[in-house]
Amino acid sequence: NLDYCHYLDGQSTGLALIWVSADGENKIVVAPGANAAFHARELDLPKVDAIIAQLEIPQDTIISAARQNERFLTLNAAPARPVSRELLDLTDLLVVNEIEARAIGPALDDFEGLIATTYGSRGAELSRNGQIIARATSPQVAAVDTTGAGDTFTAALTVGLAEGMDPQAALERACLAAAISVTRAGAQGSPTLAELAEFSKGI
Repeated sequence: NLDYCHYLDGQSTGLALIWVSADGENKIVVAPGANAAFHARELDLPKVDAIIAQLEIPQDTIISAARQNERFLTLNAAPARPVSRELLDLTDLLVVNEIEARAIGPALDDFEGLIATTYGSRGAELSRNGQIIARATSPQVAAVDTTGAGDTFTAALTVGLAEGMDPQAALERACLAAAISVTRAGAQGSPTLAELAEFSKGI
């Protein structure tokens, strides 16, 4: 659904240049283009149950979106960089890998929302106020391309938590979704909820 997409005059489309190794791991170089120029005045969002944002757009824009919608906000803190206290205070779910967690630094110590820490093929943990409330491992799969696995994980976890799913079940489903996504080439191979349900039967 591209209803809320629009052009920014004089800006190029953001690009991600991706190198994938023989074992399916990737390195990504981002040329943000229009993403970096996407300021709060450009926001035109519908009322939704949850918002997912990344740090490829200005933090002030994410803050404005959160204040306009006042529903569940997930911040996938990628690419790695510090995050403002104002944005952290508005965030319900913060998704980080180990590098991104280090980039945020001591500000994480006072964060009161949920933190999902991802460990690639080793799975993920969900914590609040320094206490781990859920752990999940990823099923063993033959990785083809890990591009988009973090996005898939973030979306699946957000949907689960926003719908009121038990944190352990939501985390397990998110790890499963990410594992399925790495068996497919490209960044748009995320499974549907129906595929997740079908795949779960065989585990």
